[in-house]
Amino acid sequence: MHAPTRNDVHVAFYVRGRAAKDMFNAMDPDRKSECGIEDGARVRQKENVACRYRPSDGYECDFGFDLRSGKSIGGSIC
Repeated sequence: MHAPTRNDVHVAFYVRGRAAKDMFNAMDPDRKSECGIEDGARVRQKENVACRYRPSDGYECDFGFDLRSGKSIGGSIC
């Protein structure tokens, strides 16, 4: 990971556990994963908020922001 520059100032958040489960349950429907995740896994996404359920890891969500503009950006790539 590299330090932000004056023109590239982003922050990403990664949420697990109960908060991620609540976020996952608030979004629907499931969508097809483009990342080839394990059997039984589920993916939900709204705009730049992505949540996943994996039997081996439980619930997790990620999202981010461009700190200069305040706009929402994705928190991860697969």
